[in-house]
Amino acid sequence: MKWVLRISVITLAPWVVALLGLMSVWLVVQASSAASKTAHSMSPIVICLGVITALLAATIVTLPFWIVFKRAGAHPALSILMLVPLLNVATIYWVAFCTPRPGRTLESQAH
Repeated sequence: MKWVLRISVITLAPWVVALLGLMSVWLVVQASSAASKTAHSMSPIVICLGVITALLAATIVTLPFWIVFKRAGAHPALSILMLVPLLNVATIYWVAFCTPRPGRTLESQAH
């Protein structure tokens, strides 16, 4: 049952980071619009902050899966699929239950 908890935490963590990033951007926009009493438009600084937060969250999610998939014998580029909702769960299960390619398993790297 521990692996179910681990998969749940790994799958939900990027969404928590993304939600916190969106909430912080929304708060900045609300504060700036309340201060200026103008139309709801986002400043370039807020847009850059949101893009940087999204790239940071994507890197935090993708990098560990890149290493795990590489060690498990799967193609490391599958880690990019961890950014797609529902497809990330399918990818984890596919990598967990597929037959590893010869010569690229954890046992062969230990020797």
